Formats: sequence, C-alpha cells, structure tokens
Amino acid sequence: MTVELVWNGDLRFTGTAPDNTVLFDSAGKAGVSPVQALVESLGACMGMDLAHFLHKSRVPAEKLKGDNVAQTSGIENLVKGFETAKTNVASKMGVADLERTTATDRSAKFTGNRSPSDVAAYIARKQSMVSLLYEERLKSNPTLEGKVTVLMVIEEDGTVSSVSVLKSESTLDDPDFTAELLRRIKRWIFPPSTGGPVEMKSPFVFRPA
Repeated sequence: MTVELVWNGDLRFTGTAPDNTVLFDSAGKAGVSPVQALVESLGACMGMDLAHFLHKSRVPAEKLKGDNVAQTSGIENLVKGFETAKTNVASKMGVADLERTTATDRSAKFTGNRSPSDVAAYIARKQSMVSLLYEERLKSNPTLEGKVTVLMVIEEDGTVSSVSVLKSESTLDDPDFTAELLRRIKRWIFPPSTGGPVEMKSPFVFRPA
C-alpha cells in the first residue's frame, strides 16, 4: 500500500491512500489527532480480530464495543478486554457437531426439490444456537453427551411443520434438553423451495469440550 502524506501548514497533514483521505490535526479540531488515530486504529485492529474470531467460532455477535483511552494503561486495558473476550469464547464447555443431513425416502407425501446440502447449510448458520443451548445444559448436567437424530418436515415456504427425534438413531438421554432443542428447531424458517414438503434427517452429536 502507498500512502501520501502532505503538510497543510501548522500542525496539520493530509494522508491520502488509493481509496480514502484522512486529515490529521494536532489539536484534533480540523481532523483527527495523531494520538486519537493511533488509539482508534489499535481498537479497530483488535475489534476486527475479535469479530473474525467470533465468526470462525460460529458465535453470533450483535454488537462489539471497546472504550479506548489515550493513555498507556487505557490501551493495555483495551487489549486485555479483547483478549479476555477471545479467551471466554475459546473456553467453550461443549461441542455440537452436525453429521451429514439426508433426505428420507421420497414418497407421494414428500415431493419437494429442497436439497440436503441447502438444509445443512442453513443448519450450519444455526449451529451457534445449538452449541449455546448444549453448553447451558452442561452447567446442570456436566456429563451429558450423545447423538440426537432429528427428523424435520420442511414446507415449501420454509417453515418446519413437524420435528421429532429418531429414537433408533439417538443416544443422548435428556428429555428436557431434547424437547427444548426441538422447540427451537420448530421455529426455524428455511429459504423457500418448490415441489412440496420434504423430510430431512439431521444427526447432531454433542460432547463436552
């Protein structure tokens, strides 16, 4: 990257990069002060690092905020705050993995064109919710683990009209947790499709971290 810095007189400079321009003013009136830019840049770098980490960890974040203070102690606290947040995410109590989603045998009742891969992609976006639900349950049942194979009927409009557990392919024994999982899946709305409803089988494997 090439950045051009031009002196504008007094203690003011203009920094020009290929896609943007920034005015620096020592007094912080006509433009951002160098100290302010330094602190904000540090905060932005740490925030982007955390946002990327949360995304890769499949942990949704609606809002990230860091209070930057233009003092050495303030910068150290900012760094510690973001690092603590990363540590908390990294210290997950449990893992919820989705095994391969498949369609049940097609019949006159289930004629839709919705593909298992599309269903799996949507469930992957909901994986953080499933993981958090499992971790919350681990607080009261630390040894809980096993497989829950979910059967769901997905209508053309994306709503889930029916959801149940395939007991012959499930090993996790916690009726309350399973009931809550099914209740939440019932509220999912998949992208619309054509051809009618489909029945999909999605196995979730839960294990402590």
